[in-house]
Amino acid sequence: MTGGRTTDRRLGGLGLFGASASVLAIVLLGGCTSSDHAGRVRPTPAPPTGAKPTQTKGSTESAPTGGTFLVRFEDPAPADTRTAALLRDRAAMEAVAEALNDFVAPGREITLVGRSCAGAGSAYDNATGRIAMCYDDVSDVRETFEGGGRHPADDEVLAVVTEVLYHEAGHALVDTLDLNVADAAEEDVADRFAAFMELRRGAEGERQLRAVLEEYRLSAAEDDRTDEDATAAPDTTGDDALPDSARAVNLLCYLYGAAPDGNHDLLNTNLLPPERAAGCAGEWTNVRDTWLKDLEPALRTH
Repeated sequence: MTGGRTTDRRLGGLGLFGASASVLAIVLLGGCTSSDHAGRVRPTPAPPTGAKPTQTKGSTESAPTGGTFLVRFEDPAPADTRTAALLRDRAAMEAVAEALNDFVAPGREITLVGRSCAGAGSAYDNATGRIAMCYDDVSDVRETFEGGGRHPADDEVLAVVTEVLYHEAGHALVDTLDLNVADAAEEDVADRFAAFMELRRGAEGERQLRAVLEEYRLSAAEDDRTDEDATAAPDTTGDDALPDSARAVNLLCYLYGAAPDGNHDLLNTNLLPPERAAGCAGEWTNVRDTWLKDLEPALRTH
């Protein structure tokens, strides 16, 4: 990695949810009823037959150890005061740092910083070892949920914040532990780490991932309305991330695959075709086992 990574949750009018949007809203907001994987995940020796790991690490002997995740807040711009207060009062960033510190030693000090970014975007900066959680990004997420009729939206907003921080922590670990990304873009690898950390938490993690998927859906609806009046500009960023439509469907697959019995309602959409759904348990197992294998030298606990 050569610089900071920006996490952008907008779907850019890709029409991800299409005709199944209203059905998906009912499914996601209904929540899950049970979980078959609550508690900590145990590593297994190898991914499923035929599955390929998404990243590999350097030698165990040279893997860095130690380090910790910290949290710091900068004073917000006037427009971000409400958001900064929410993050402080609910200690969402501290909860993420605690979960990460309980699980893995990042190899260096990584600081999660709440700050006003003036549109720069939440990202990990490998030069400074900082993960910026931008107040203005969080405010945009709140507007999306409130525009979709969610009042109050604090829990949903904090669910997205949690997922974004885990995503950026995935970038940080790729950097500090010298993991060599193979067969997938680093953005995809970071997405998988975020899903992995959420789904280790059982039903609460599932609930938060449903909120993230709902935010994807609402963002797509916003962009579709915008595109009725203007043609979307072509993407010239050169970003190596998967399209947001594919990222959202991958997340849906991991959520279903981690606990099919408790999340069977997710099949009541057109987003997971039967052939993809049938393989989601294997996809999730591969995500989980690959990250556990690659983090082995730095794990504090399983």
